[in-house]
Amino acid sequence: MSQITPHAVANLGWKTFLMFAIFNFANIFYVWFFVRETNGKSLEEMEVVFGTVSRLPSKDSESQTADRHVETINESSK
Repeated sequence: MSQITPHAVANLGWKTFLMFAIFNFANIFYVWFFVRETNGKSLEEMEVVFGTVSRLPSKDSESQTADRHVETINESSK
């Protein structure tokens, strides 16, 4: 952009800034309709939003995994 702008101003004059304004205005619509909201979501929820996993793991499976991990640590410390 920094290399193109001086040439554009020399050739188009004030229309260069109109061109940038139109691009920025179009970006407002793109962001509003196509960029997904990520505010307040956990990393696990973000995986679902962007399709890297099909669903969130249930709380039961997480607690069972944590319980098994604690049991393993307790058994190894005996």
